[in-house]
Amino acid sequence: MGWFIRSQRPPKRYVTKLGTIFTALLFLAMGLVVLANIIGAWPMSPPASVDVRLVDTLSTVTPAEIDSLEVRVAREALALIREATEAGDTIQTYVFLWSIDTIGAPWDFRLLVIALWFGALGSLLHAGSSFVRYAGNRQLVVSWLPWYIVRPFLGAGLAAVFYVVMRAGIGTAGGAAPIDMNHYTVAAFAALVGLFTHGATVKLKEVFDAIFPPRDGAGDADPLREDSSVAAPRITSLIPSRVPVGTDPVPVEIVVDNPSRDVTLAVGGEETEFERLPSGNLGFELKSGLRAAEGTVDVVLTSDAGPSEPAPLVITP
Repeated sequence: MGWFIRSQRPPKRYVTKLGTIFTALLFLAMGLVVLANIIGAWPMSPPASVDVRLVDTLSTVTPAEIDSLEVRVAREALALIREATEAGDTIQTYVFLWSIDTIGAPWDFRLLVIALWFGALGSLLHAGSSFVRYAGNRQLVVSWLPWYIVRPFLGAGLAAVFYVVMRAGIGTAGGAAPIDMNHYTVAAFAALVGLFTHGATVKLKEVFDAIFPPRDGAGDADPLREDSSVAAPRITSLIPSRVPVGTDPVPVEIVVDNPSRDVTLAVGGEETEFERLPSGNLGFELKSGLRAAEGTVDVVLTSDAGPSEPAPLVITP
C-alpha cells in the first residue's frame, strides 16, 4: 500500500453525523482563538482626558507647594498615562490555553497582527457559512474538509500581503502616497480580504501586472489540464430503461459518473426532484403524466460543468 492512488473517478464519501459535529466544534474552537487574539491585539482605549496644564505645573512648583492638590492630580495623571502607554505597547497572543505577551511592540507591528487576525476571521466566517450550508443539505464531502481547515490560514496570509502592499502605496491609484491607516481601517480591509479572497487575489494580480507587465503569450509552461472529476455528469444506464404505459409513478434509478454536489435533474424537459441512494446512484419517480402514452422520455443531468448526454427512457405499450 502506497501513499497515492490512481483513479479515473475519485470516490465520493460524505461526512457522517459524528464527523459533522467534530468539524463544527473545530470551527467553534478556531473562532474563539481568533476572537481572543483580536482582543489581545486591539489597542486599548486612551485614558480619560487630562488637563495638560496640570502636568506642566510639575516643573514650576516650589517645594512648599509639593503637596498641593494640583500637583497630586498631575502626579496621578502622569501615572495613568505611563500605565496606559505600557499596556498599549503589549500584544497578547493566545494559543488555546496559553498566553504570550509581546511587550514594547511598535504600532506598525500591531497593525500587521490586526490584519492577520481579521483576515483569519473573515475567512472563518466564509468557511463557516459554506460548512453550515452543505452540512444542512447533507452534502458535506470528506474531500472538502482540508479546505475548511486551511481556509483561515490562507485568509490571514493574504490579508497580511494586502496590508503590506497598501502600506507601501503600491495599490493606490496614480502613485499616491502610502495610506496612513489606523487600526479600524486595517481591520476592515483585512476582514473583507478574508471574506472575498478571490477578489483580493485578482486585485493583487492587477497590481503585479501593472508593475511587471507580462509578455505576450507568457503563462504556465505546463498548464493544468481539466480534471475529469469536475467534468460534466455522464449517465451510464437507467434502471429500468423501459417502463410500460400506466397511471402510477414508477421509481427509476440513474447510474451516473461524476455526480457533482450541485447537479440537477430534468425528465422530459421538466426539472424533477431526486434523492441520492446509498449505492451512490440517483433515484427519482417517473410522473404518471409521462407514462400516459408510449414514446421516449429524455433524462438529463446538469452541473456547473455542463449537461449530460440525454438518456432515453422508453415507454412501452
